[in-house]
Amino acid sequence: MERLDNNSFNEKVINFDNKDFAYRGIVPTIVLFSAEGEYFNKMQEFFNSIEKLYAGNAHFYFVDVNDQPELAVKLGIRAVPTTMIFPVKSEPVVLSGLINTQEGLEKILIKFLKLPMVAICNG
Repeated sequence: MERLDNNSFNEKVINFDNKDFAYRGIVPTIVLFSAEGEYFNKMQEFFNSIEKLYAGNAHFYFVDVNDQPELAVKLGIRAVPTTMIFPVKSEPVVLSGLINTQEGLEKILIKFLKLPMVAICNG
């Protein structure tokens, strides 16, 4: 999962500096806001597995709220972990709390992004 700072978030997801709040991507994007530690390590495993399965169909990023507190404030992140899902043609979805299984993460992606089920079917 690629780490984003304020500049790369502006470039790849939403540009706050130009007051252009439209999602910038051509495929859905999922951003995990967290801090290094046990919860992040657990979720990172699932995100990395799903990222490989959905390569080319979605982008996965990580923002460390300890390193990028101003970005977390701009987006209203009040708890970690928080996952923001940016569909291409609809409003972002914000999920607070731990997603504790790969299957759980994939079900969220299927529900909000209408992506096909891949990991669950393949074991």
